[in-house]
Amino acid sequence: MTGTLRTLVAPEPLVLLDRADPAAVWDLAALRARRASGKRGRVAIDHRFQKVLPPMSRVVVRDDDADAPCVRVTSCDYAAGEELPLFALRTLLREERPGDRVFAPPAGLPRPDDALARIAASLEARYLWGGTSAAGSPALERELEALGLVPAAERAADPDLAILARVAGIDCSGLLDLATGFRFLGDCRHLLGAFPGALVPIPAGAEEGPDRIAAILRPLDVLLYRGHLVIVTEDGSVTQAVGEGANAETFARATGADPERKYDGVVRDDAAPILEALIRLQGRRFASDPRAYDDRHVLVVRPFGT
Repeated sequence: MTGTLRTLVAPEPLVLLDRADPAAVWDLAALRARRASGKRGRVAIDHRFQKVLPPMSRVVVRDDDADAPCVRVTSCDYAAGEELPLFALRTLLREERPGDRVFAPPAGLPRPDDALARIAASLEARYLWGGTSAAGSPALERELEALGLVPAAERAADPDLAILARVAGIDCSGLLDLATGFRFLGDCRHLLGAFPGALVPIPAGAEEGPDRIAAILRPLDVLLYRGHLVIVTEDGSVTQAVGEGANAETFARATGADPERKYDGVVRDDAAPILEALIRLQGRRFASDPRAYDDRHVLVVRPFGT
């Protein structure tokens, strides 16, 4: 019945969209125009993805127009960072069936070794805004083909389209989702709310040098600032999902890499040059106050404890 709320499940990873018209999302003309300007074309589309939900996620939808390709998503298990309109393709959703194993938030964190293994398994996955799945959704690819939006011949010729048609890729909060089992929609600062008391105090003067900060860090600490997070891994390394932009440019300068070749996915680096980039190249300071979640500071969050 139209106009009523229904709870449905998504058998495959489900992308939440910022608009109800899939043709306005998978806008190939916008992709080509952005690429012609010398930028990565994928961003013309993937910034319209709000989040890719895990398989078998429940969503509550309002179905006001049975002929429309999308339904309005009114809620899901993710905590929304902003009051945004969210939409999903209706053909990717179905009624829950007896015996379905619906995805549920975990009762607690996984063992640290398991979290680190999940992060390692995500290395070299491509970057996708809102992404949480390296493989993505074949069902979405088939639906876009049926709608005539991303034809198979074009997907075969263009790796960006193959990624966008499956929503195959991971972003920074998606990497944390995979590591912990918790789920963050939108603003990464939800990490602070999910793990109260996990903010690491920064000793006076420590923020002045990468070596001093490195001495504080432990595996699975999260370096958090507005719009991005970096996860500390083992042996003095960090892992993060990076697309294009200021992060990719400054991290590449610090590591001596080509940002166009290195930073378009989940990447592991030595911690030292990344800390150098944050402090020296980006001009950030490390802070202990959650109110310093902004463009000038970095917070260290330790969800797994000591």
